Amino acid sequence: MAGVSPARPLFLATNSQDKEELRRLPEMVLHHFGAATRLLQEIDLFAAIPPEARPVVELLIAADATSFVGNAISTFSMNILMERDVLGKHRNSTIFQGLGSVDSWG
Repeated sequence: MAGVSPARPLFLATNSQDKEELRRLPEMVLHHFGAATRLLQEIDLFAAIPPEARPVVELLIAADATSFVGNAISTFSMNILMERDVLGKHRNSTIFQGLGSVDSWG
């Protein structure tokens, strides 16, 4: 993905429950994007947020990002897209896995 560098934060949200996948995730992110990972759960402020509110925090972080890559069949990704629209983010800053950029959505 263009524009990703260790100097720019990379936020990755996942609902995976696969422990092996989650264990490998930091290594894959480092290999593919050159970015270190830190779990939100490790941040004291995030730990103070009730578990039922945490997905909302993740949605707001992703919605406010410079760029967003989502999954076209994910309700969570669609909610992020709608929030990005409300915030006035350009559609060309959003890509959906398998669909590509906004120019190829039609």
